[in-house]
Amino acid sequence: MSVYAAFEGATPCERLPGADGGPGERAGWRLRGGLRAPGPGVAPEQAELLLNGTRDFELPAQLESPLLWHEATSAGGVRWLLRSAAAAAGAGEPPREWELPLRSVQLHLGASTQLQSLFTPAPAPWTMRALAWLLLNLARIPGVASLFARRSGG
Repeated sequence: MSVYAAFEGATPCERLPGADGGPGERAGWRLRGGLRAPGPGVAPEQAELLLNGTRDFELPAQLESPLLWHEATSAGGVRWLLRSAAAAAGAGEPPREWELPLRSVQLHLGASTQLQSLFTPAPAPWTMRALAWLLLNLARIPGVASLFARRSGG
């Protein structure tokens, strides 16, 4: 068993329309929510899971803490399984499990926080900013730039 995605809490399920919009052709399902945190004190990462099937299968509108995993079959294929703590949050239903006839699975992770950290540098401490301001203003005074150049050996 190899876990592919484990969501935390109530996760909405949305049916996706088929490629041609016909009633027999279904693209699959979309699950959106927070993935289980890797450790205590870590915020869950937002993700979107797309389940693309070759045949119709039904899922409830909301799953409680769904877990998707796959197993290798004896024929050399892959068997996809989805387990939910309950079909509807707070309904008191027992855990449910589905074997899904999937053609492909896609997991999209939210990258906004990582991307923002790349473009937004952490502010420098006020002492460093004050020193930079002082050096830049000293360099404006006539003759000080040549003192700096002589001092550095250039």
